[in-house]
Amino acid sequence: MQQWKLDQKKLEEWDALAANFQSFETQRHAPLQEIASQQTRLETQLQALNAKAAEIAGLKSTQEPKKKQLEQLSSTVSELHSKVEKRPIFENDLHLLADERAAARAENQVLKAEMDGLKVRMDRLSEVEGAACPVCGKPLSEEERQSLLLDLQREGKGKGDAFRKNAQAIKDCESRFSDLEAQIKSLQTLESQLQSEQRKLDAQEHELSLDELRLKEWQNTGLVEQSHLIEVLQNQDFAPEARAQLAALNEQMKALGYDAAAHESARNAEKAGRASQEALLNLEKARAHLNPLEREIESLHASVDQQEARLKELTAELAQAQKTLQQNQANLPALTALEKDYYDLQEKVNSLMQFLAARRNDVLVLDNLKEQRTKLSTEKESLTAQIAQLKLLERAFGKDGIPALLIEQALPEIESDANEILDRLSDGNMSVKFETQREFKDKKRDDRKETLDILIRDNMGERDYELFSGGEAFRVNFAIRLALSRVLARRAGARLQTLVIDEGFGSQDAEGRQRLIEAINMVRGDFAKILVITHMEELKDAFSARIEVVKTERGSRVEVIAA
Repeated sequence: MQQWKLDQKKLEEWDALAANFQSFETQRHAPLQEIASQQTRLETQLQALNAKAAEIAGLKSTQEPKKKQLEQLSSTVSELHSKVEKRPIFENDLHLLADERAAARAENQVLKAEMDGLKVRMDRLSEVEGAACPVCGKPLSEEERQSLLLDLQREGKGKGDAFRKNAQAIKDCESRFSDLEAQIKSLQTLESQLQSEQRKLDAQEHELSLDELRLKEWQNTGLVEQSHLIEVLQNQDFAPEARAQLAALNEQMKALGYDAAAHESARNAEKAGRASQEALLNLEKARAHLNPLEREIESLHASVDQQEARLKELTAELAQAQKTLQQNQANLPALTALEKDYYDLQEKVNSLMQFLAARRNDVLVLDNLKEQRTKLSTEKESLTAQIAQLKLLERAFGKDGIPALLIEQALPEIESDANEILDRLSDGNMSVKFETQREFKDKKRDDRKETLDILIRDNMGERDYELFSGGEAFRVNFAIRLALSRVLARRAGARLQTLVIDEGFGSQDAEGRQRLIEAINMVRGDFAKILVITHMEELKDAFSARIEVVKTERGSRVEVIAA
């Protein structure tokens, strides 16, 4: 026991020293955590910069291919641009060829008429007898007749040569016209290709500028920051305050002189000495328990005597109780009748329990019905609101709703375009106006009737459509239909491609036909193709390209005359 007390005292000294050591160890956690946190943060930044460096390296490797691709695109765009620039020249040449061809055709018509007249004169002079001067009617001598025939033949030959020269020029013009049309058509395809290549070139230039900006930014900031972080991590040049605090704590712990192995050895020695204390305690307990046990034995002997006396008393009481029991059993009622009454009462209890369960079930059903009623009321309110919205939409899309609003917005635009066209067709003498409301015949009504009336006015005043001539009505129809097509195309964001005019010229006088042709030429730029169908021969020369249909004995023959 004395040795164990010495070991215990020594262990207490080591425990106190260990407590101080643990206090320093706890203080080390904060600077260690700060150092680790800053190191982790710097390493994370370095990893991000390393990833950015790899990305920049990949970006550098793509610079040369992108620049080569940019040069190729620039070369392609320049080449296409130089080709497309020729289109106005080709189109101008095309118009010049059309004018040259039309002039040659007109000249050939005059030459053909003159040659036919010369042929008639030559036929008259070729008569052997009765030949007379085709100018004065004076009879001609044979010498005069032959001389005049030679002059007419020379003149006819000159006109024939000019006619054939013009015919060859027309043929050459048509050939060159076809070539120019093909070249212009190919240039239209090149224009689409030029736009596509130009978009690619712009995108490539933008991408290269962004790449160069990123490379410059990396060189100026990212690379410097990466080198700095590498140097800081290699030299452990971060968290100086935490490192200084940690070094001071390490010095204090070193000065403390704590030895964990010696502490453990003292702990084991103290633990081994505890057995002597336990043995001493057991001995003292045994001595303390000896006297009470002896007194308890004496007490138990006295208790045994008392229990035996009590046993005799209880035996006598038991005999008396048995006798009383026999007497009571003789006076008990019949067991069968009691069981029957018990089962009857049990059945009543079961019946009442079933009734109670049924009533509880009714209560649950009522609760469910209340919930359904609440849910159906909510659905009813939602459906009522939806019905109101649908009625509002029905009214909005009815004749007095959005369609009427669209018509009212579109009519002024249609009226303006129609009057612009009709002004040119009629030399400013005709105009149209759209009315969307009309008064009822019943003068007592304050509201107005929804309608769509087209009011036509000329220099004679406002008249009904039926009172205008066919030519005037056609001009009105043409102006309104073309204006309606323009408005629909603008609303749809599309462009009208084709205009077809079937007849319509026959109802016009010469001035009206000329104005209609001018109107067609006026809107020519709005359409890719304009198709005019007419039977009037005098209108052929008004259009450069024609499809002539001629009826022959073998059927109809089609001839395409390109401009």
